[in-house]
Amino acid sequence: MECNSCKIKGFVQRNLLTLIGVAAGMVGGYLYWRFVGCSSGSCPITSSPVITVLWGAVFGGLLLSMFKVRRNELPECKAAPGEKTPGKDENNG
Repeated sequence: MECNSCKIKGFVQRNLLTLIGVAAGMVGGYLYWRFVGCSSGSCPITSSPVITVLWGAVFGGLLLSMFKVRRNELPECKAAPGEKTPGKDENNG
């Protein structure tokens, strides 16, 4: 079994560029809605800030995920102090 903190840390390490792209896309989508968006409400994508932010997040994540480096192996996660290391018995340490 793998510890939860190791799973989260591994997920973030593997998908860091995608997560940065999602965050940047959300900011970009909001800024697009704020300064360029459609004020009349007739534009389906740019009339709502929520829709524009979601589209920005999708496109930002897709754009930066293209530059993702493929790693065969991530560094081994060390257990936090006081946390049991998975797969090791206290008696056999």
